[in-house]
Amino acid sequence: MNDFISCFQVSSGELKDAREAIVVKAGIPLQGGGSIANIFYGVSDSGEEIHACKDMYDHAFLQLREERSYHEKECKKLTSMLRDSEVRSARGGKELGELRAALETALWEKADLAAQVEQNGSQISQLNTKIFGLRKQSEVATMELGTSQDLLKNAREEVAALAAAKSEAERNAATCLEDAATTHKIDHDVSIIAEQKLARAFNHAKAETRRETLEEIEARGVDLSADLEEAHKLERELALLIAPMRASIVVMRSSPQVILHPLFFLLYVAPGGWIL
Repeated sequence: MNDFISCFQVSSGELKDAREAIVVKAGIPLQGGGSIANIFYGVSDSGEEIHACKDMYDHAFLQLREERSYHEKECKKLTSMLRDSEVRSARGGKELGELRAALETALWEKADLAAQVEQNGSQISQLNTKIFGLRKQSEVATMELGTSQDLLKNAREEVAALAAAKSEAERNAATCLEDAATTHKIDHDVSIIAEQKLARAFNHAKAETRRETLEEIEARGVDLSADLEEAHKLERELALLIAPMRASIVVMRSSPQVILHPLFFLLYVAPGGWIL
């Protein structure tokens, strides 16, 4: 720092030259080789001229001081920049050394890896061959999987169809069981009705035969009016019992939802044994 500052210190010779320059700027000729003693040569003893020269000298001296101060600031700035540059240079040198060491390590590792790759070349070739075979096996397995999926889909469709057929068969079986139960009930009811109807028809036929017999006897001259009246009354009562059953048979024959059992045709027996 002192070296930089010393360069701006003014020596006596430099001060002499500066004073001579002031005199030249003022237009005052120098005598005797431009010495300090001759600065005011040719200048009158007038106080105004001396005062003007002194002002010019002071102005030049102040300007030199300002320039010196400016150069000192610039010197400090350059010194600071130089120190920062030295620090950065040292840091860069350290980083460069680290990078060189890392580069040497990387080169060594690269050489080692190259040696390993060269040594394992045959193993890599074998692995590539094995990978190729595994890929072929994977393709075959994929094709087989697709075929299996198609078969599974078909099997599921068949199972669904069989399940639907089973449900339909179960519904049909349930319907058949219901029909069988209904038919059995109808058979039972028809049997009971048929027995009742046959008994009524038999009684009606007996009453009719008795009436006819009484009429034949009365036609021979025997008075059987009371018996005939009773026989007619009984026959009419039995006929009334038979008539509703005949009407029910007619209704059941006209209904398409009723299955007529053969015994229904025995529900009404006309006189003389004819089945209506």
